[in-house]
Amino acid sequence: MKYKTILILLLLAICTYESFSQSIDDENEIKRDLIPTDWKTGYIILSHSTDTLNGFINAKMSEYGEVLTIWFNKDTAAKKGAIKAGDFAPIFQKHALPKDTIHYFGLEGKRFKYVNYIDKSFPKKLFRNPQQLEGWCLIIEEGAINISKGFCTIVSYSAPSPLTPGNPAGGGTHTTKIPMYILKKGQEPSILIADKAISIFRGDDYNSFVIDDLNKEHFLNFISDDNELYEKIKNREIKFGEIENYIKEYNADRKDRRNK
Repeated sequence: MKYKTILILLLLAICTYESFSQSIDDENEIKRDLIPTDWKTGYIILSHSTDTLNGFINAKMSEYGEVLTIWFNKDTAAKKGAIKAGDFAPIFQKHALPKDTIHYFGLEGKRFKYVNYIDKSFPKKLFRNPQQLEGWCLIIEEGAINISKGFCTIVSYSAPSPLTPGNPAGGGTHTTKIPMYILKKGQEPSILIADKAISIFRGDDYNSFVIDDLNKEHFLNFISDDNELYEKIKNREIKFGEIENYIKEYNADRKDRRNK
């Protein structure tokens, strides 16, 4: 009986310590995320709502500009009540709500929207490209064609291969990002234009990548009702970053026609 009592007390002490440690870890993580200088005036619109909530936003972005996590609070001085939305991850994103909790948000003059869209009009030969874009996208321009930009995450796995006996190597998880534009024209279904994959380690200038012929064809078909623009670019190489310039040109032309 004596040993049982000691064992129970020992287990309770361990559980209490783990709970206290977890509480400290959570508090430290919140402090790391909520750096006061990172708060900027902004707004959010939650999913299934049209109400705009004004307050302060602390957004974590990748080196490429992909939005990873958002903290929102009505008052930066408040210690509780902040909304956190982002990817679920056991270590880095504790307590995060799903990304689609926040449908729109505005920050420093830029607007972002949550997108989860599959382009079913992709030519069949585009099987090697992702057909789905999910996440917060930067709204670049709204007009005859609405254009936004986001990033698709591709995670691949490879099994270790023993190069020498007892020394398996070469396996693991490999993550790449594929920049994508989502284009919407009137009542037509949206389309996705994919860039070449970029490594999260290389620091690629993805805007300078030339899109492949199949994505180019997909894009040209979409803007073919502007014959002048179509003829101008159909025989050119199209860099990924040039697409938004062509869309702005398309929109300006449509606006001029309406005003005549």
